[in-house]
Amino acid sequence: MATDPKRRQKALAKKTAKRKAKAALARIAPPAGSLAGLRPAALPIYECLVPADLFEKGIGNLLVSRKLPDGNLVVGGFLVDAWCLGVKNALLQVWSEAKWERQVDRLGVREEPEEVEPAYAKKLILDAVAYARDLGFAPHPDYRAAARILEGIDETQCSEVFAFGQAERPHFFAGPNDTLARCRQILDTLRARLGPDGFHYTVSVQDPSQFRELGFGDEEHDDAP
Repeated sequence: MATDPKRRQKALAKKTAKRKAKAALARIAPPAGSLAGLRPAALPIYECLVPADLFEKGIGNLLVSRKLPDGNLVVGGFLVDAWCLGVKNALLQVWSEAKWERQVDRLGVREEPEEVEPAYAKKLILDAVAYARDLGFAPHPDYRAAARILEGIDETQCSEVFAFGQAERPHFFAGPNDTLARCRQILDTLRARLGPDGFHYTVSVQDPSQFRELGFGDEEHDDAP
């Protein structure tokens, strides 16, 4: 049976268009399950969320997302300690829009996520990292990978001046995953940088004797600011 030349040409054109679209997607998006070849700056911003009460509570989750051509989202998550440690945790993952909505709803139970401009989000993250570095603390090891989500955003478009610390001093507030040894390390760093009275701290201990393990004498400790 003879093949219609026009139909054959149209089919070939369709296949060529699909190959080109697939190649274009590969240039800006990673293969399934991989983020190695990701080019975030080529992807449009989907949403940037910051806890409205971040500086009152001292810690919260900042999310920056970009839309992939397939409809999924590349998400950069940053647990920002605005009182002391800067970026305490970070991630870079691909989520569906449904998962994004679920995670935002979950955060909304204990935080008040509000949408901000991308420049605001990036400047806040960079300034938090700089504040913590000045105290002697590096961001979480996964920060470098997660920060790729910020590529192409011009933070200089944000003129906001952020007030880190609490009551004009750093305040280390120990989290549930901060071991006594980790708390000792942080407090030693703060003492070396600021002296014994240059910071606040809040650490829960099972026994008052554990304050010695944190580097304080019997008369020196105060677990509230």
